[in-house]
Amino acid sequence: MKLLYLSGAPTVSTDEKAQSGGPRAHILGIISGFKAHGWTVTEFIFGNRFKDRLKNSPPAIQLSRNFLLRLASDLFRVFIGLVNQRKVASSFPGFNLCYERFAAFQALGAGLKKRLGTPWILETNGIYFLEAKKDRRSIVMSSLCRKLEEKAYQECDYLVLISEDLRNLVLHHFRVSPDKILVIPNGVDTERFKPAAGPPAKGTNAFTIGFVGGLIDWCGLGGLFEAVALLKKDLPVPVNLVVAGDGISKDRFISKCKQLGLENSVAFLGNRPWDEIPELIESFDVCFSGQVETHSGKMYHSPLKIYEYLAMGKPVIASNFQDAKATIVPGFNGHLFEPGNTSQILDCLRKTYGQLTKGGFNSAAIRKQIVENHSWEARVRFLMEKISPKGASL
Repeated sequence: MKLLYLSGAPTVSTDEKAQSGGPRAHILGIISGFKAHGWTVTEFIFGNRFKDRLKNSPPAIQLSRNFLLRLASDLFRVFIGLVNQRKVASSFPGFNLCYERFAAFQALGAGLKKRLGTPWILETNGIYFLEAKKDRRSIVMSSLCRKLEEKAYQECDYLVLISEDLRNLVLHHFRVSPDKILVIPNGVDTERFKPAAGPPAKGTNAFTIGFVGGLIDWCGLGGLFEAVALLKKDLPVPVNLVVAGDGISKDRFISKCKQLGLENSVAFLGNRPWDEIPELIESFDVCFSGQVETHSGKMYHSPLKIYEYLAMGKPVIASNFQDAKATIVPGFNGHLFEPGNTSQILDCLRKTYGQLTKGGFNSAAIRKQIVENHSWEARVRFLMEKISPKGASL
């Protein structure tokens, strides 16, 4: 069986130094999941072809502050989306299935489906016309983005969404048949995110909290900074917070840390190379996943980092949205708190530190749960069962 994987976003690449780590991990995960089930996969990932040109392009922070840059970016993405849609339709015959990661102004599989009848699975990770305008502040032409987004969702054969909350929002904002929607959360590459043999090296007796991800308002770091400032007064050991990632809220987060007197306790590492992330996570005592609601009024994401943290055998404190509630058992592999609730974040940190001083967590058992239930291979298996319920070939 032959799969064509499509991604039209100029900024999304599978290059090892790609800045968009989450999309990269998801793309490689889905591809590896199909390969594990015996599929031959061919890729058309526009960001891989475009990545060298992005080295001199304005960063997301600059884009978010400049209307003309955003407008020019919108026009370019509309144009290149049409060009790539035609290129895909004319260059990739003979595939059993195409699977596309949706991006604003992009619907590359539409031409292939129309011209050759190739079944088209479209995966989306957000309400793009809202998210890109209000949360990321990266587009101007939101009305056109909405129209093209709805058209793509209507024309695809299956629409893969990463959470039930996102499903509800899609049905609220767009005219889409609910029968074509499949809810499949994110997963993890359990071979890449794998603890090193033997006990991890511990350089100091400090209590180290870690976060890896995009620095944007919905990641919820504000409440964590406040909790860390309070925790430092309680514990008999130093408290350190390591933040790996970049984004439009970074400057604001750094300013908040200075206001709280945390300059010497919080390390902002910026984006780290993809192959360094597992080792970095291994250096943490506890990991943080504290999403708050987006400007749409919902937190509809499926945080990749929850699965990656847990695959490394690390306890996680997390805001109690869908994925966290489905994976985290308080006291076994972490603790849950109400989104943005500083006092509950502080309580989770205290509980975690106390547990670590009394024997810690069973890292092997934490990892085992993820390997068995949340690998990319398991995610693709679920997808195949849904689109081919009786095991029939596509």
